[in-house]
Amino acid sequence: MAYLNTARLQWSSLRGAVAADDTALTSFNYSNWPSSNTLNLNSSKICDANGMVVAFHGTAAENKDFAYNLYGKCIANGPIMLLLTGVVTLGAQACTTDPIDNTTTIANGLWADTITATAGIFYDATNPAYRIYDAGNDMICILQFDQKHVEDIFCEIDLDGGSDAATSAYAIITGW
Repeated sequence: MAYLNTARLQWSSLRGAVAADDTALTSFNYSNWPSSNTLNLNSSKICDANGMVVAFHGTAAENKDFAYNLYGKCIANGPIMLLLTGVVTLGAQACTTDPIDNTTTIANGLWADTITATAGIFYDATNPAYRIYDAGNDMICILQFDQKHVEDIFCEIDLDGGSDAATSAYAIITGW
């Protein structure tokens, strides 16, 4: 049996409660990179990771959705890039307590049942640089990708960017 020595890392908040659409990141200049709600992948919580795993949850009823854009700022003053964009659909699994602090109650909270990816530099219909696990099974769907050249990450949320808007959205991240 081979041991991969994969780091076991705690989950961190990638985006706290988003109850209104984010202002879109329309210019990839460093001066436009958000000053809050970003995560530096060199932080002590996640620096030993080979790759990232993202899970989403939100508030509303089952089958409500929202759009996301996952951006990365590259290492050593490299460019800001759109890594993935897509839609997240809430499922039947309850998420009634914030999974990061384990104390904050979330009314009508549900985990994402489906995550789609439709564009971005990690997107390729035949050879994607990401994986989506457990989509459409009313379980907890996750998005996995190699952090490659990314140093900072930002998840932009558009609540009415799907077809049937969720009330709020959250994203959490860990490494593998």
